[in-house]
Amino acid sequence: MRRRTLAPILGIAAALALGPAAASSLGATVSGTVGSGPSVGPADFTTVRDGARVDLYVAERNRARLLGSAITDWEGDYSITYRKPGGNPVLYVVARGGRPIPVDVPQGTDGPASIPSDGIPFVTLNEKGQTPEYFRNDRVVLASALTRPVRNTAQVNVSELTTIGTVVAMQQFMQRSRVSGRQPGLGIAADTVQNLAETRTGKPSFAIANSPNGNATESYPLFNTLANIISSCTRGTAASCARLFSAANARGQQRPTNTLEAALNVVSRPSHNTKRLFRLQRKLYSPSLGKAPRAYVVALVYVSSGLNGPGRMAFDSRGRVWSNNNFAGVGTEPAPQYTILSPTGQPILGSPRRGGGVDGAGFGMAIDQRDRGWIANWAGNSISLIAPNGRPISPRTGYRQGGISQPQGLMVDQRRNVWIPNQGTDVNHLTVYPNGNPNRAERVSGGGLRRSFDVAIDADGAAWVTNGAIGGGPYSVTKIVRNGRNDYSTTEFTGGGLASPMAIAVDRGGNKWISNFLSNSLTRIDPDGNVSRLQSVGRSLRGPWGLAVDGNDNLWVSGFRGRTLTHVCGRLPRNCPPGTTTGEAISPPRGYTNRGFQHTTAVQVDSAGGVWLANNWSVGTPIFNFVGGNGLIHFVGLAKPVKTPLIGPPQPL
Repeated sequence: MRRRTLAPILGIAAALALGPAAASSLGATVSGTVGSGPSVGPADFTTVRDGARVDLYVAERNRARLLGSAITDWEGDYSITYRKPGGNPVLYVVARGGRPIPVDVPQGTDGPASIPSDGIPFVTLNEKGQTPEYFRNDRVVLASALTRPVRNTAQVNVSELTTIGTVVAMQQFMQRSRVSGRQPGLGIAADTVQNLAETRTGKPSFAIANSPNGNATESYPLFNTLANIISSCTRGTAASCARLFSAANARGQQRPTNTLEAALNVVSRPSHNTKRLFRLQRKLYSPSLGKAPRAYVVALVYVSSGLNGPGRMAFDSRGRVWSNNNFAGVGTEPAPQYTILSPTGQPILGSPRRGGGVDGAGFGMAIDQRDRGWIANWAGNSISLIAPNGRPISPRTGYRQGGISQPQGLMVDQRRNVWIPNQGTDVNHLTVYPNGNPNRAERVSGGGLRRSFDVAIDADGAAWVTNGAIGGGPYSVTKIVRNGRNDYSTTEFTGGGLASPMAIAVDRGGNKWISNFLSNSLTRIDPDGNVSRLQSVGRSLRGPWGLAVDGNDNLWVSGFRGRTLTHVCGRLPRNCPPGTTTGEAISPPRGYTNRGFQHTTAVQVDSAGGVWLANNWSVGTPIFNFVGGNGLIHFVGLAKPVKTPLIGPPQPL
């Protein structure tokens, strides 16, 4: 436990307030401790940082604005009084420099015993009990995000662990030590920090440290390993820091000059120098990995609220996660329920919920412009509509107008038309609900439509549909243009390695990307209608199913058979690591993996850069009597964020 012998002399405040206004005119206070080492209670660090400068920022749309500053005392404590911004702001602190002091050294009015500290001059507490001067160690920079909503009296501690939590969750909104960006993604990223590190106490979060994460997957030890890697500098020498900065410097990145920048470099290029970085770590936090990973990516598994065999998920304008469920309970009975989670994976609105005709939904889940959820019920041969508050709008039997037959994927276009592929045996039509009205249902035939599976909408509002998936062909893609009421034109595309084409996605350049379950490949249809097979994706595409495009127009593919996530360079190589070309894998040769993976179907990108996958099919069950998978997997902060809900091609946040 920490000793508090100097508290009466220094008090909890840091004694140097740098805010722009007098304390009497300010109404909020944030305080905490800067330190390192495992925390078993609030700020029970093994080492604290004396004389570190702590800056409090509010992250805004285009900038980070300084609200106040302080200097830590001999016990690593600081306190900042400031004027709190309105609304639900994203606040974070950055601690720079300071001198590491073990908390159990003898202390007295002359301060702790001198500890060698990499050339940083030792300064003792003077007779008047004044705070020591700022120790200028520019190599050590740590960060932590405040829990939202921010209270007038807030506690936030800072360590290597909180730094990794902040950087992993908020990496898409960080430029060096500055955080800024658009809502709701910025706020979701800040809230997700608390799923990794409980910054109020300085401990690992309950979510990452316990089942279904904890010892069940590698994410918790990997998270600790990242903290151990940067501790090689925070608890080391100038040479140690230099080795860290060199290892965390990939081609095309700016060379880091401090630990915060190094952490950001590592998680933004997670498969670079993994073994070299692993060898640098100090075993400060445990459990940690026993060997270097393929990539330093952190994934969380969420299993609560009836998530049994989820087939697909979608995000509304507030970032809430809507998921359908294939099965009810343990077994293969169709599920009559759906699940709505907060952006950080917590069940909300009474989930799991029932009603509206939900019955064994498959791959169909979409959100419209009014934040209503549309669910395609494969087992029920119907469509369900759910209000933003989670209550059913559709009748008990769902909507059946338009010849609904084993519907799979569905999508809403820019004019609020709902496009519904039908996968039923020998069914050769697609259903449209104009303006979302099932009573005006229309059917589309021709153009190769047969046993259709998924649909995507391009920038002009045309629908692109995959045909023949799972059913044995013929395999094709159909383009459908709605010219007016009951007036459609269709065009069929074949070739390009199409083999059980599953998901389809459209990028902002007009390219259509298709996952081929049987040929372990991707097919591209360019804006001119040329069809080609991508040959250079890598070995991780084993049974590719789900496919999503992120805000960089790069691709994310779920491998159903291989239980992998593959990151593919899209149409703009400038948005990829240097030397990577369109169609090449950015992820390691075997993709991103995690022990929480089962057989996944959908993959989607949220407005905070999270990549979500659906554990649809459990491992080790027979193909004709499989048991539903368990929950959703969330790769935190990995992708360029997109606006939600997804209407047409993905747009950057």
